[in-house]
Amino acid sequence: MTASNAERRAWEEPFLAALRRGESVAEAFREAGVERSTAYHRRRHDARLARAWDAAREAGQRKALCGQTAPPAPHWRAAFLEELAHSSSVSASARAANVPVATAYKKRRDDPAFALRWRAALHEGYEHLEMEVLAHLRGNLPERRIDVANAIRLLAAHRQTIAEIRASQDERSEEEVIASINDLIDRMRREDGDLPPEDAHG
Repeated sequence: MTASNAERRAWEEPFLAALRRGESVAEAFREAGVERSTAYHRRRHDARLARAWDAAREAGQRKALCGQTAPPAPHWRAAFLEELAHSSSVSASARAANVPVATAYKKRRDDPAFALRWRAALHEGYEHLEMEVLAHLRGNLPERRIDVANAIRLLAAHRQTIAEIRASQDERSEEEVIASINDLIDRMRREDGDLPPEDAHG
């Protein structure tokens, strides 16, 4: 698989899935961990993606018009944070809490206490995901199926936030922490045979 194909595989399906759930394009970019310019460039040069993008948006709009979005579950924040600490995935956490991703991000913006708990849960989930992927790549979890490409995408998407958290906990700078995270992601990609290290930080 080429680097460009691997990169598309990493962000396209989470992006399209977010659109189908009725999330905005901006929220879908955020969930998929893809830059706006990258996504639009790919759309202009890939007719297949353009068709899938339009179809996903139409599906999301129909869902909203039909009122199929269920009301938030009671105590959704606890369910959201529990899943975030398990998976490091904001979209998966929103599904577990039965809320749109946009609702979770708005709560984070409006509620400083929730924002702090979010950061703590994200850091916990990030560390779990790092260990799980490394164990899988080393053959220590033969009984488990892990989507390594998606896991690496999540690690890359959250590395800046994690660097800020880790830098506040020890005496390294954010730049040093970012470098160590990038080194780890490079190693994971090489072991998975997904992308060479020079393509890992795009």
